[in-house]
Amino acid sequence: MLNNYFNINLPYGISRNDKGKWMSFNRAYLPVGFNSNDLNLSPGENYLKDAVYTKYVGLTEEALKELACNEFAIQRDNSGLIVEILFYEGDPNLMSQIDRAEFFNKYFEKINKLSKLKKAKY
Repeated sequence: MLNNYFNINLPYGISRNDKGKWMSFNRAYLPVGFNSNDLNLSPGENYLKDAVYTKYVGLTEEALKELACNEFAIQRDNSGLIVEILFYEGDPNLMSQIDRAEFFNKYFEKINKLSKLKKAKY
């Protein structure tokens, strides 16, 4: 079970479902705000009734690549479509980061870019 505010309540990444909607998940790959290992499944395929999914306008492949921390933080399906990205990598206890100010500036820049996208009507 997670016990750190950052690891529970802030996004580690986003995952796409088969309807093209995205869910933010935390460090344990649970929907943001969840902290029970009883629910630890694959973010993009499960949690359909419990998690909040959003369809974004303008969340292109290029935008997703910019949000991902590196090329290894991008997961694709068999057709090559991006289905998951991670915003950062490293120690799960981010409070041990050497330069927290730099880390959080980069992290919140990504969250800010994502938050500026319009939500599609569905």
